[in-house]
Amino acid sequence: MSKSMAGIQMEHIVYKASPFAHVDLFSGQVHLMFDGVPPALPHIRSGKLRALAVATEKRSQVLPDLPTVAEAGLPGYKVQGWNGLAGPAGMPKAIVDKVNRETVRVLNLPEVRERLLGLGAEAVGNSPQQFAAHMKAERELWGKFIKQIGLKLD
Repeated sequence: MSKSMAGIQMEHIVYKASPFAHVDLFSGQVHLMFDGVPPALPHIRSGKLRALAVATEKRSQVLPDLPTVAEAGLPGYKVQGWNGLAGPAGMPKAIVDKVNRETVRVLNLPEVRERLLGLGAEAVGNSPQQFAAHMKAERELWGKFIKQIGLKLD
């Protein structure tokens, strides 16, 4: 998406995990990387990495002085990693509601929010319906983009 929207050439190098990419970045083998805030945060704080922008639609609560990619000059750019809870198809609504209610309660505990922010993660804790809508929007966004660039599975 970055290459396409910015009209630049970059080579995508696949790593098994951020720490492996960090080694190549620190040694100068690669010149930049896109990483999540949680794995990059300790290196940003220590000065080993210089964060340029966050790819999210809004600025990060963890790095509020860091501009978004859109603010830095690429309007409309928005990529955000996320995690969510899922269960088997047909899970009874009462169980879904209880798991959701307890998850949201825990995510809203001040000590949990502070701990997550300290790690560079921002908790959302929305409803099952909001999460389903988010997943649908993500499928539509990435499906459209995949078709636009003609990406094919090998």
